[in-house]
Amino acid sequence: MWRYGGGKTETPASILLRKLLKHMLPYKFAMFVIITCIIVSSVTNLFSPYLLGLAIDNYIMVGDMNGLLRISALYLLAMVGNWVAMAVQGYAVSWIGQRLIYDLRNKLMEKIMFQSFKYHDYKRAGDLISTVINDTSILRESFISGIFHIVSDVFSLIGVIIAMYLLNVPLTLVTLLTLPVMLLIAYVFSRKFRQAYRRTREKIAEVTVRVQESISGIRVIQAFGREEDSQARFQMSATEQFEAQLQAGKLMAIFWPTVSFIGNIGTIVVLLYGGFLSAQGRLEVGVLVAFLAYVTRFMNPIMQLTNFYDMLQAALAASDRIFNVLESEVDVKDAPDAIELPRVKGDIKYENVWFEYVKGIPVLKNINLHIKPGEKIAIVGPTGSGKTTLVYLLARFYDVTSGSISIDGIDIRKVKQESLRKQIAFVPQDTFLFRGTIMDNIRIGKPDATDDEVIDVCKRLGIHEFIMRLPKGYDTDAGEAGRKLSTGERQLISFARAMLKDPPILVLDEALSAVDPKTEYMIKYAIRKLLENRTAIIIAHRLTLARDWDRIIVLHNGVIEEEGTHEELMRRQGFYYKLYTTQISEEIVVEAVGRDGAGRNSSS
Repeated sequence: MWRYGGGKTETPASILLRKLLKHMLPYKFAMFVIITCIIVSSVTNLFSPYLLGLAIDNYIMVGDMNGLLRISALYLLAMVGNWVAMAVQGYAVSWIGQRLIYDLRNKLMEKIMFQSFKYHDYKRAGDLISTVINDTSILRESFISGIFHIVSDVFSLIGVIIAMYLLNVPLTLVTLLTLPVMLLIAYVFSRKFRQAYRRTREKIAEVTVRVQESISGIRVIQAFGREEDSQARFQMSATEQFEAQLQAGKLMAIFWPTVSFIGNIGTIVVLLYGGFLSAQGRLEVGVLVAFLAYVTRFMNPIMQLTNFYDMLQAALAASDRIFNVLESEVDVKDAPDAIELPRVKGDIKYENVWFEYVKGIPVLKNINLHIKPGEKIAIVGPTGSGKTTLVYLLARFYDVTSGSISIDGIDIRKVKQESLRKQIAFVPQDTFLFRGTIMDNIRIGKPDATDDEVIDVCKRLGIHEFIMRLPKGYDTDAGEAGRKLSTGERQLISFARAMLKDPPILVLDEALSAVDPKTEYMIKYAIRKLLENRTAIIIAHRLTLARDWDRIIVLHNGVIEEEGTHEELMRRQGFYYKLYTTQISEEIVVEAVGRDGAGRNSSS
């Protein structure tokens, strides 16, 4: 996060403002149009009080209607010019605001999409959603519109001061006495606004996280009867957001009336002093009316400038979070001279591989493993032994801490990530489906695949009939995250994705837990088809599934404890033997308990 501080370095506000302005440079022409319109509207706006005073003293007081008509025509012309300039300015400001937010959101999503798993391990999805959606909206509303209004207000303020000075110097000096008071008030409130808006943005992000987690986990919440607890946690976050926004509202409730009061005091002083001069015949009535109109135009920009402090604090809080994402370092990136990896045979080597999620705490320790082309290996071990981490390193979802991984003799850090990941298909245990049809979700494996190619793959996997039994076949909507399908059905869709991709290397996270016998048969058949002519790695949680694989790698506490075929490992009676016999015993007990329970139910 940005740290706010003083000293010889630039303040965070100036740093953030410069970065924001840098992002606006591509819109130079639109900014030129806006500045031109600001000048035109400011100049035409300045003519109005002058023409009003001139009409009173030179034409109304002497009854010259022809002159009054000429002044009225000039006044109307100035107002038309002002209207055109302000209309064009408003559209151009809106265009820049929308375009900047469009570009920022695209850059944010690009940054998030290309970050490694490590980044997402430490970032909450709700925080990132809030940054992409909420913070960019705040930036548009608070900064983009505000910055051009400030430019307009500065032009107007300078013009009004010059006009007042030309009309009457003493009255101008009286009016300017309110300026330092207003600026002092704005300065005092600025720090409080910054803190209040930063806290508000944090609490809005917290509420977003709560909503996202509650909706995503609604099945777990309801299954465990935790609805009230989830609601209570959301209500607590919502209350904190309410209090943070209320605090910001309190500051605004004090700030604006104070600034307005000071401005009104200035107007009263000008009215009294100007009236005194007019009563003595030292100031024309028209000049006093014109000057009072200029005083109003003087106070409005001052109040808008002080309002900019408020808008700026909201913009700084939002931009702080935006640049925190945009400028986050990508820890897994292509080397400058990275090459395209051609289609590989699937010869994989882990050499002296160490990996740490947290510095100083190794998860994998000195892993040396050679997987030959076309070999099918199973990785087994207790929970937390590093099985999933081992295969994630293969696709560079993380980079090794030390050592190297190569495919066909090429270090994977020397190739482009995109070309590397084209060689590998991952079939996770918990398959995620996107909104859209079954056809769309399968086509993720090969976006340019035809319908016939997708159907052919599904037929080869033996899942075509299952898909055709769905309400709309391949056009069936998968629902959010695929929730309209069962776990096993989602798994079958992921197999189709993998086969359509046709990779030389396949990684499977065991998928046969909690599925019915018919689905299990379909999955086993699909797996056999997937394995043909590929190097394959399966993370096996049920050791009975590892028995038929070419080789079993046994991980324990981040090291390869032993390896070999099922028969070899069982004969050694080592760590694998203990794991296997323990798991078989547990399955026998569970099955016996299930039969016993079923028997009691049938006899009752």
